[in-house]
Amino acid sequence: MAQVTDNPADGSSIHQQAKQQLHQYFRTYIRPLIRAGKQMDLKNMLYQVNSRKPRLVQQLGTQQVQHILQIIFGNEL
Repeated sequence: MAQVTDNPADGSSIHQQAKQQLHQYFRTYIRPLIRAGKQMDLKNMLYQVNSRKPRLVQQLGTQQVQHILQIIFGNEL
């Protein structure tokens, strides 16, 4: 099994950790709101993530966060 290390030269594992944290945030905070009936579109979700997890958005970039949102919530948006 390959071991993943934080290599400052390529930053890919840091990027991967940020994506995992973002997925966890969506599962924990956003998905329950949607299932409870709160109307949220992509713009609302981006605002919520950006206001509560600005560092993750900064690490990944707004377009990447938007892409992840569309993958996770594609059929729910």
